[in-house]
Amino acid sequence: MFGEGRIVKIINPLSGKTPTYVKNSAHFVSLVQAMRPSPNMQMVSFDVVSLFTNVPTTEALSIVRTRLESDDTLPERTTIPTDDIMELLTFCVTTTAFQLGDDYYQQTEGMAMGSPLSPVIANIYMEHFEELALQTAPLKPSLWLRYVVLWDHREDITPFLDHLNSLRPSIQFTMETEVDNKLPFLDVQVEKSEEAFRTSVYRKPTATDRYLNFKSHHPDTVKKGRECDSRPVDQP
Repeated sequence: MFGEGRIVKIINPLSGKTPTYVKNSAHFVSLVQAMRPSPNMQMVSFDVVSLFTNVPTTEALSIVRTRLESDDTLPERTTIPTDDIMELLTFCVTTTAFQLGDDYYQQTEGMAMGSPLSPVIANIYMEHFEELALQTAPLKPSLWLRYVVLWDHREDITPFLDHLNSLRPSIQFTMETEVDNKLPFLDVQVEKSEEAFRTSVYRKPTATDRYLNFKSHHPDTVKKGRECDSRPVDQP
C-alpha cells in the first residue's frame, strides 16, 4: 500500500533550500551569533495563527508541483511520474473527513491536523510565502529566520507586520518584540548587547520537569520515538 509516509519521503527534500530555513536550535544559534547588533536593531518574532488549517490548499499544491518539476534529484527518490505523485498528494489532502456526533464533515481548506503531510506541505508553502513577502516589502529586515526578525530601521516595524498580513487572507501573523534586550525562540533565549548576540537555553514558565514514565501504558512508539521506515518509497 502506498501511504502518506511514502509521499512525505518524496516531497520532503523539496524544502529547506532557502536563506530563511532553520534546521534546528543549533543551526539557529550559529546564524544569530554570526550577526552583529547595531544601535537601532530590534529583535522581533512572528507566529502564524493556526498555520496548518490555514494553508491555501490549491496554491500549496501548485507550489509543490512546480518544485517537483524542477527537482533534478527526484529520479533518485522515485520513478513515479510527477502527475501521479500530484494525484496521490491531492487525494490525501483533499479527502479529509471527520465526524462530530451524528454529523460528518469534509475539510475543504488547509492541511489536516495529525497528517504527516501537513508539516511538510506547510513548510514548503511558507518558504514560498517568505520569498514573496521579502521581495515585495518596502522595508526589509536585516535578518529573517522563520520567524525571528532583526529589524534595523528607525521606522516602526508595525507596517511590516501589516504587509505580511495583507498577502494572503488566511495567513495571519502575530508579533512579539524583545523585552529587556531578550527574545525567546524555540528553546533558545537570545540576548542582545552592544557587541554581540548571546544565547542560552530558554525554558517556558510552564515547564514542570516531568517526563513520561517508561512503565506507563503509552505505546512503545511514543516512549521510544517513532522509528523511520527505511524501505524504498516505491515499495509497499
